[in-house]
Amino acid sequence: MSMCRRAVVATFGLAASNLPPFKEHHWLSDARNAHQLWLTGPAWQGEPTASVAVESQGERATMNAWSVAQLSDFLEQHNLHGPAKHSRTNGVRGTDTLGMDINTLVSDVGLSRLAASRVSSARGAFLS
Repeated sequence: MSMCRRAVVATFGLAASNLPPFKEHHWLSDARNAHQLWLTGPAWQGEPTASVAVESQGERATMNAWSVAQLSDFLEQHNLHGPAKHSRTNGVRGTDTLGMDINTLVSDVGLSRLAASRVSSARGAFLS
């Protein structure tokens, strides 16, 4: 995934007043817009007993939670407007997409083989 047209925010001060919107704001809390890695412990190596707890939502879990509209937005962002329309019409959600191979996208969603291949490629790129 490209960081083009995206901002990067890094802070070691977890008490900073500008952090809550990353969990509360509708746009900032969407993993498609802001990738987050929350350190809940020291961000350095210390004693052998020290541990760093990390709260992160993986790409697979993110896609699994997508609604029909969110999946459609993802496809449109990848210039897959036809497949986005078919996905909306058929009520395809992110969790559905995770289990679909090219043949299923063709037979159940009604995509051409070429479009199904492009959807599969976009999904693979997001998950990697």
